[in-house]
Amino acid sequence: MDEIALNVEERNDRGKGPARRLRQDGKIPGVFYGPKSTATPLAVNGKEFTSHVANLEGSHLIRFQSPAAELQQKVALVREVQVHPREHDLVIGTHGRGIWVVDDLTPLRALSAEVLGKELALLPGRPVQQRMPASGGWVEGDAHFVGENPPSGAVLTYYQRARHVFGPMKLEILDAAGKVIDTVPTSKRRGLVRVQWTMRLPAPRVPRAAQVAGAATYGPRVAPGTYTARLQRGADVTTQAFEVRVDRRAPYGAAERKAHLGAMMRVHALFGAMSALVDRIQGLRGAAAQRGQVAGEPLAGQLRALSERLEGERKKIVATTEGGAITGEERLREHADILYWALSTWEGKPAPYQLDRIAVLERELAEVRKGVLAIIASDVAAIDAALKARGLPPLPAEAPIGAGGGGRGGAPQTAEPADRRPPRLSGSAETENRNRRNGN
Repeated sequence: MDEIALNVEERNDRGKGPARRLRQDGKIPGVFYGPKSTATPLAVNGKEFTSHVANLEGSHLIRFQSPAAELQQKVALVREVQVHPREHDLVIGTHGRGIWVVDDLTPLRALSAEVLGKELALLPGRPVQQRMPASGGWVEGDAHFVGENPPSGAVLTYYQRARHVFGPMKLEILDAAGKVIDTVPTSKRRGLVRVQWTMRLPAPRVPRAAQVAGAATYGPRVAPGTYTARLQRGADVTTQAFEVRVDRRAPYGAAERKAHLGAMMRVHALFGAMSALVDRIQGLRGAAAQRGQVAGEPLAGQLRALSERLEGERKKIVATTEGGAITGEERLREHADILYWALSTWEGKPAPYQLDRIAVLERELAEVRKGVLAIIASDVAAIDAALKARGLPPLPAEAPIGAGGGGRGGAPQTAEPADRRPPRLSGSAETENRNRRNGN
């Protein structure tokens, strides 16, 4: 049986935190154990481990070289070592005691002496799969085992020779045209660092209503293609291109994903148009209420009448009482949220009825916009003249963004969700959607 010498060092700290710091320093945490020896935590240089062990086949003995007396000349048995030919994962079998898997060796293989001499470097990785959205859960007894799911985002790896201690540091994602589409949080730790990009565009801005539009709290996933990560730390800038692909299990391809994203962005834009129109309505109503407090009659009555007419148009866009399908009050915003959720659960080519539904909602919103503009044309000019005669400022021609109180899901947001995957709709919206699918 072949024997391989491997430099190791004893580690005193245990737990997830110290292990994570070791990996960031380019080392791999491990444990040496046997039937007649005490388990000893150790650390192995990641590059040395990859070059010595990653390409082995079959069983081998590994003899430790270490300054620690309890590890010096110890021998470990590795029964099987394989590298997955497609995923580039390192898989190590240990004679029935377990299986070790190191995800994607591509960044480690790129750690040349030249890269290690740089202050900052983005490392290549395997192509990223946009895995199909799925959900499940069932009882299988006490023998049931569930492994950790693969990352839902794109894993990006970079190397820092020294810890970043001062000044800004940012990791940007650029599309094929060179436009910045997202920014990924970074770590200042030295060594190897892995971060995730959600592969999602920003969530739509939704007008505020009686309840949150749950599906619209998440942005759509980007289309497959080539993207570029750009890491900047002071004067140091490094870039790395990477490829985003469709899930290999998916029955659709890149063209269908592009069509799906186009449909999602139409609903995304529809939410934005609703928000802009509600902003204008609420801006006018707020100004009318302020002017009415000091205008005196009969002008105050005209301002109240204007506000009521504008509120009638707003109620065509958003539901103003809770309950949704229970109360029967579902407006354009609620219908768009159901459609947005239906599209987000299947990323293949959108169905013709979904495209038709988008077109219907666009036309209905255009009709509401016409109604608002007609009210402004017929009422606001006369009211502005009366306000001017009393020395009061006119009603605003345009409302500031956010006057309608909108945000992600139609409510102000205070924290970013840890994961941007589309949630299941809760309450009446999901019930109504299920009834429609079942023909009820």
